[in-house]
Amino acid sequence: MKKFGLAALLACVLSFTASAGFWSTVLMWFPNRMLDLSDIVSLGVGFGGIKAEARVTRAIDFSVGDGFNLMLRKDTNRHYGITLEQGHHFNFLYVGCEDYRIDEVAGCDMWFFPLDGDNVKATYRPAIYEYEWICSPSAYEYNLKLGSRDWWEIGAEASCGLAARAAVHPLQIADFVCGIFFYDLLDDDIALE
Repeated sequence: MKKFGLAALLACVLSFTASAGFWSTVLMWFPNRMLDLSDIVSLGVGFGGIKAEARVTRAIDFSVGDGFNLMLRKDTNRHYGITLEQGHHFNFLYVGCEDYRIDEVAGCDMWFFPLDGDNVKATYRPAIYEYEWICSPSAYEYNLKLGSRDWWEIGAEASCGLAARAAVHPLQIADFVCGIFFYDLLDDDIALE
């Protein structure tokens, strides 16, 4: 049994390192695990209009809001920055309507070493969310690698003058665990240039 486990670990290491470069993978293993760990939680604080949201994935979503929020955010897919959110939305389970826009006011470049730019989103990208009746997980904003929202998140947000947001991302937990064994589940590890 030990031999099988060792062989499986070796196969994972060799398959991943063949494409990314052995030394790059080894040197970036710890920083990538720390980034994966930080990807698990999204947070935001700010101020603004009236909003209440609670969800266990977007399919079980209870939310209502109108007005604007100015928030400092650390969000899914490594979107960081200060955002201005404006519009209205209403969701009950899988049904609702939304006409909502999020614009970056100021981005944050938080990196101190050279990175592969294709895999890093260091600023919050502006997004417009519009739908009536059914919210679709295939919409661009829910793209696993580039989207500014996570269909699978479990979280809450509230504002009435002051605003706060917190969410946990189950797929990011799986990505972190797989990364320990040199498998990048969500293809978001960074490499030295």
